[in-house]
Amino acid sequence: MRTPKSRKYANEQAAIVKQVMDMLNLEGDGFYLYDIDRNKDIQKKIMDLVPEIWKYFPHVNITGLIYPEKCKRAWLSIVRGVIKNQYVLKYRTCRYQIEGGSRHTMKYYLESKVKTTNAPTASALVINDDDEIESTKTQKMQLKIQRKSGESVESTAKATESTAKATESTSTESMPVVVSVA
Repeated sequence: MRTPKSRKYANEQAAIVKQVMDMLNLEGDGFYLYDIDRNKDIQKKIMDLVPEIWKYFPHVNITGLIYPEKCKRAWLSIVRGVIKNQYVLKYRTCRYQIEGGSRHTMKYYLESKVKTTNAPTASALVINDDDEIESTKTQKMQLKIQRKSGESVESTAKATESTAKATESTSTESMPVVVSVA
């Protein structure tokens, strides 16, 4: 089986991401599209990284690498593709003050990706003699659902208790069960 580029070239990828972030001041306030559109030097520096990016990054979804002539801003596509594993490049519209007036432009900034998983972990699930699932994560999720739906804590607690009683009455034999979730 082939080793993914993200594992094989992790150090090289980190170095390129750092270079791009430093060029565009992404760790700080971000950048204005108007500034970079006018600064051909930064665009050229990013485009000069193409051979390294081609070698060290999976380039299937980076349109600026594969079809630079189809992109209005190939350098922006490359920046998104390079940082997409750790960050999301977000933007907001704004007015940019220049001499003689203002321009409509975008301000780009980074938002860190939060890795979440919907599958419960082995440490979160415990099935005991009464076949009740005890999980702090499940309880937290129930609280979040309550807040979103506007239900009271008491009504959800009563529903949980009635479910637990129903499982007690239907189980004929209680045996410990071990669950391992990968």
